[in-house]
Amino acid sequence: MKRLGLLFLILLVLGGESQGMEQVISLGANYEVLQMTPDYDFTKKEQVYPDKGGYLTDGKAGDPLNLHDGWVGYMRAEGRHITLDLKESKPFSKVSARFLHNPSLGILMPKEVEFSASLDGENYYRLGNKKASKPLYTQGPEVEVYTIEVIPTEARYVRVSFLVDVWTFIDEITVWGSEVVSTELSTREIIGDSFGADTAAKVDLLQTPQARSSAAGGMNHMVLIYSGDKFNWQKMDFLPYVGYLNNETFVLEDYLFDGFLFLPYGTTQDGYSFGHAGKPSNKEKWQNYLDSLFLEGQNLAALNDAVGVLKKSLADSDYKAKVEIAIPYPSSKQTNFGEIDGEQLSFSLRDQEKALKNRWKAVSWYVKEVVERFDQNNYENLELVAFYWFEENISHSTTPYETELVRGVSQIVHENNLVFHWIPFVQAENFRSWNEVGFDLAMMQPNYFFHPDAKEERLENNALLAKKYGLSVEIEVANRVFTSEDYRNRFKAYLRNALEYGFNKSLLGYYQETMLFGNAAMSNDPEKREIYEWVYQFIRNEKAPE
Repeated sequence: MKRLGLLFLILLVLGGESQGMEQVISLGANYEVLQMTPDYDFTKKEQVYPDKGGYLTDGKAGDPLNLHDGWVGYMRAEGRHITLDLKESKPFSKVSARFLHNPSLGILMPKEVEFSASLDGENYYRLGNKKASKPLYTQGPEVEVYTIEVIPTEARYVRVSFLVDVWTFIDEITVWGSEVVSTELSTREIIGDSFGADTAAKVDLLQTPQARSSAAGGMNHMVLIYSGDKFNWQKMDFLPYVGYLNNETFVLEDYLFDGFLFLPYGTTQDGYSFGHAGKPSNKEKWQNYLDSLFLEGQNLAALNDAVGVLKKSLADSDYKAKVEIAIPYPSSKQTNFGEIDGEQLSFSLRDQEKALKNRWKAVSWYVKEVVERFDQNNYENLELVAFYWFEENISHSTTPYETELVRGVSQIVHENNLVFHWIPFVQAENFRSWNEVGFDLAMMQPNYFFHPDAKEERLENNALLAKKYGLSVEIEVANRVFTSEDYRNRFKAYLRNALEYGFNKSLLGYYQETMLFGNAAMSNDPEKREIYEWVYQFIRNEKAPE
């Protein structure tokens, strides 16, 4: 590709002769790259695709088929500001940035690029924004060049800003000079370090306690309950969750979790997936999971019985625990889902509009089954309040109509007078627009507990992004908390962070490795039992361990 790169460089330098004497003035310019939300773990992962020196202003075009041919890869951390220093104020009339798009590798062209400029490196003025010319589900590899032309103006610093979904690859930023200055930079809109309208601090969508409670389905502390063909819960399993259990007297002395999210394990024992990855599940697998939820004396019935014990212990005859049920993901890889209303359903994208309707039809059947069977069981101690979207990423890059799918599911849920929730992984696609795609409330996973290279800054950054875009967060813990001081400290940091940012006033989700809190509650080991005590003090007394 060296010959192609040389040709690209020659065209850049000589191209001005056909553009009214415009000349490229950015060749060899120094530049600074800033993460919008700095993250050590993401930065470390980026080193696989490093900038080995001046890649972005060397005038050489990268090969779309070779990620190591002049491309620089950036991973999440919200987005990037890349600022070129032209050494002195110079007149210019055009700026462009060249990006790679290859969704199959998680490399996405930005939905939008913002261009700005500054005379002093402190005050930046908006030059304009440019949106992608194609849908993000366009297959690659392709190159997308974002170009903005301006009335000739003068600046020393030129900045290109963009949000990052998964990975963004860029190989060149080009500034074309002008012989004249027709307008002063200061006449333009001054901007800060945020990105356009998309990242300007949003008004809190849930401003009042009443609004938060309504969106949460009346829940405040919701624990995730994985069940299905690998494990089914009994009444005794639930006792330490519905209330605070004294492990000496085995008496429930106070309330604890008020919400219970039932969801399947990611895959069945025979290898079928309820998410987007792996062998797609079909109607039979969805039905099997539904049947497991309503097993006599187990799962929902067991929770109902456990809450009955709590009510008797606390002499509270009116109390009901809230229940939320996960909706499996109708994967577009599924070509033979099964029969509903006499029709064999395929989700294949060969017919995209038909696939969308079939996916809605499958979800509608599932939601109807849950609601009807829940009502038929007449659980006196439980209330069904919400459904949960099992897929943790809403990819606008690989599957057409994905946001339309979720909006349609939201309508199905709301038609049943229930609320709709989502728990995306850290900075998943569409985490910023959770409300626009139809969720009533979303909780973002920090994914700090599970990544050894992640620093505590991950919790801080996740909290700031959640606040910025109106989400709550998820508390995460796994069995390593019992054996590692580092992971005990990580879990404590989660609780402190949630209190510091007030997420305990919204809906908090609690991910636990199966029955972790229950095992801690029943343990005679003081250090294990302490995990349970921390959770109790956090939920009931708003205290976090030091």
